Amino acid sequence: MRRKITFGFLKNEWKEFLLLTLCTLISIIISILFIKKSQIIDGDTVWYIDVARNLANGKGFVYNYTTFDREELLRPLSEWMPLYSIFIFILIKFGFDHTFSARLIPLAFLPLIIFSTYYMAKRIYEKKVAIMSAIFLSFSYPLCVIGHLPLADSMFSFFAISSMLLLSKIITDEIKFSELFTAGAFIGLSYLTKGNGLILIAVAFFLLYFMSSSASIALKRFLVLLGGFFVLSGAWLIRNQITFGFPLYYGQFEFCLPSFNAFADVLSIAFFDNLPLILFLPYIVSYMPDNTERRKILFLISFPAAFLLFFTFWSAHCTRLLFPSYPFLIILSTKSFCGMFERIANIKGNTTFLFGISIAIIIIAQLILICNYYNKLPATDYGDEKWAEWIRSNTDVDDVIITNEPARVRYLTWRYCVATDAFTLHREDVKLIIPHSFNLTELTKVVNYYKELYIIARTGAIRHLNISTLPMTVRNLNAEYIALFKKKVKSKERNGEFIYNLSRAINVPECLDVMYNDEEVIIYRIKADKLKFSVLSTSSLV
Repeated sequence: MRRKITFGFLKNEWKEFLLLTLCTLISIIISILFIKKSQIIDGDTVWYIDVARNLANGKGFVYNYTTFDREELLRPLSEWMPLYSIFIFILIKFGFDHTFSARLIPLAFLPLIIFSTYYMAKRIYEKKVAIMSAIFLSFSYPLCVIGHLPLADSMFSFFAISSMLLLSKIITDEIKFSELFTAGAFIGLSYLTKGNGLILIAVAFFLLYFMSSSASIALKRFLVLLGGFFVLSGAWLIRNQITFGFPLYYGQFEFCLPSFNAFADVLSIAFFDNLPLILFLPYIVSYMPDNTERRKILFLISFPAAFLLFFTFWSAHCTRLLFPSYPFLIILSTKSFCGMFERIANIKGNTTFLFGISIAIIIIAQLILICNYYNKLPATDYGDEKWAEWIRSNTDVDDVIITNEPARVRYLTWRYCVATDAFTLHREDVKLIIPHSFNLTELTKVVNYYKELYIIARTGAIRHLNISTLPMTVRNLNAEYIALFKKKVKSKERNGEFIYNLSRAINVPECLDVMYNDEEVIIYRIKADKLKFSVLSTSSLV
């Protein structure tokens, strides 16, 4: 008879609930410690907040992210999905500060992630696997990462796990239409949180097709699931069709051709994020001969496989982006961990002590990873710079600021921001990547669009820069502002010439008035009726 490892002290469901609650509180406390050390406000967070503030002001799903080649100051939301902003908007309406709201939401979803992971593991496997999966997840540093960052990842993870939890009865082919419809609704919520929630539709179709008794039944089930999806997301799809001409329009286009390096990078991140528990995962293949166990493994591996594969086509890979796949890997690894000790117990006898020691070692290793992440976390924030206070006190809310840090400036001042060209500039005979600069032509365009605006220039610029060294040098300029004019381009040297350097107040055009100057920034004001540039020789710059 095969020995089973049990937790006798948790036979009472209240004790079980209290244990999970304690683990949840620990993960929340760790996330709060991260927040206290690093008051990071990501650029994406700023735009989520911007949308929420515009909703609160009755402007709709719009945000202030524009560049010098656009005439509008507010543009329709497309680069991010709306649900996180809607939650922030609701909390703002209840009187909460927008930054506090953006931080509260990820923390609030942490216990929901842990408990939904527990219930999915309990439905698919036995209680001990569910309890241990929840405990290991609570002490995983990736959970703390998404808990302390004010972004939509924790919301998305909960909706993704919940949709798969509702689909889990397909393993035994006993799923009800009501469960399918609700699963579709949660997929709709996932999509409204992050655009890659559409992956869940593909995963659901795969599972329904291969686990239903017939193709016709699978099709009916899939249509019911799509019904739930459209009930939740239909309004947004119609809005996209009206606004952009395509219901699934998504402004972030960061796809790239997959490569072995991208594939290896995604797998290595997922592997190291889930150490040491994931080392037990290969043992799961021992369950493959059993048909029921094979269906469970196929169900649990389907979403991580599709999700991680998706990111081999995406340009960015990091812990928070890959996290939604981790609870599934943790459940499979935990099942393997328990299975190994049950196999050892059948051979060696009682292994309770060794089993407990192994759990303790895994948790200690996870705590070490948390401490390592905490130590590497930069103790920085956007701060409350004096220049931002000057902007808020001396400008109107409708004034425009030109900057290559639009998210930061927008967050600190809540003035309209126009970004300089942050990507590739195309010229007649040269293609240059100039992420922190703009020339006279672009500046003229901006002034003609907005008539009056302010320029924030970082001080501490380098004294000389030539175009041939720009792509390498500009990374060290710390958001430097250097205005360049391409006078002549040789075939290889790509020599350039300064016209003005606003950060060092060199050759400042006559159309600019210095309004503020300290050791960090110089703020210029520019007016269209004063648009006269004095082009001096470069001899004065050397």
